[in-house]
Amino acid sequence: MHGSTCAEIFRKGTLMQGRFEDHNVARSWAGFHDTPASFYVVSRPSWIAILPFWRATVVLTLVLLLAACSNKPAEPQPADIRYGETICAECGMIISQPKYASSFAYAESEGRYKSLAFDDIGDMITYMRKHPELILVGVWVHDYETEEWIEAQSAIYVKSDAIRSPMGFGVAAFADPAAAERFAAEINGVVLDWDHLRIELAMAEHHH
Repeated sequence: MHGSTCAEIFRKGTLMQGRFEDHNVARSWAGFHDTPASFYVVSRPSWIAILPFWRATVVLTLVLLLAACSNKPAEPQPADIRYGETICAECGMIISQPKYASSFAYAESEGRYKSLAFDDIGDMITYMRKHPELILVGVWVHDYETEEWIEAQSAIYVKSDAIRSPMGFGVAAFADPAAAERFAAEINGVVLDWDHLRIELAMAEHHH
């Protein structure tokens, strides 16, 4: 709304209503002194009758504006994970380690999204493979070092048996390719992008 937030609109609208009432009260008070009493008896009820109409108009406008703000389409977001409480959508285990946790959001209907949480990147990829009917609108993993959410498609992955991820997939994600290369060299791991990671895990599952 041209840079204004809903809260700002509500505040400005409330001020406008207050100023309108103050203006009418002041005008009436001035009229009380400057206008003959016979005229005041007739004119005073007029502005009292008009005031509720304007008050209702301002309130109705605010309600409509706030309703328009609340009806904005929601933005896809990673799942709100409560570590030590949230359950993995694939394996049913409690998610406890942020650096391995992952999430995706899918469209339930137009403008409505649902996010699922997983304790292991491999679990998320397994779930995605089992449910090709889902329309994904966002996929996220945690950076292994910073534990911040990053987009899965842009992350670089290291796969190694030395990585003790919750469900044993042995995958860690990095936002920085150089950090991924260093970590892979330390543990003799393989560096993969998102597409090749999915292929690698699919092949590993097929061989099992």
